[in-house]
Amino acid sequence: MNLNDILQKSKQILGEINLLSESTVSNNALPIENLILSFCDQAIEEVLLKVPIYCLNLSEIPNDPVKNQDGSGYIELPDDFIPRAVIQMEGWQREVNQIIKEENPIYKQQKNPATRGGTVKPVCVLCKRGKKGIIEYYSLPPKVRIHTAKTKLYQKKISIDKSKPTENLTLDNRLLISISYTICKYINLSIGDPNISNFLEGEITKNILSL
Repeated sequence: MNLNDILQKSKQILGEINLLSESTVSNNALPIENLILSFCDQAIEEVLLKVPIYCLNLSEIPNDPVKNQDGSGYIELPDDFIPRAVIQMEGWQREVNQIIKEENPIYKQQKNPATRGGTVKPVCVLCKRGKKGIIEYYSLPPKVRIHTAKTKLYQKKISIDKSKPTENLTLDNRLLISISYTICKYINLSIGDPNISNFLEGEITKNILSL
């Protein structure tokens, strides 16, 4: 998938729902292609946060786990991380691919050894420490001396060079429709028609469920 693919599919959808018109351009003071491009980054990230993990093109987290003395630990994240990851420590019985955030009530349970995750139902939490993001993991038995990650993958933020419309974006081709519908949703929101917004949201949901 490349930027041209997204532009063409978005224009096709806009034409089908009668948003590709002079009023669209005049209300936003932007040519239609520039309007589509202005929402590309936002739409891609939104879709990447919603789709099944097998639709992502994951990369290795370069940093190794840092162990705490109680069996928990953390992994420092790259700057281009978006909140999708797959973590499995050596000794866990399963991987974690749903990372919770600090505000989730389950996070408080991780601070108590009696209620935290373990090797059967491990828990990973996305946290902010200073300017860096980390994933805290819970947990391994305290007697485990070396913490080794069997799997530590993450989704990179997609960087779009708008001067290279045919450059491969390392996105699964199955995501093209969802991304394009999401762009059209944002264009519609800038115009302000709630009926079309609801229709587009429904189409996005249906497409993601079909993946």
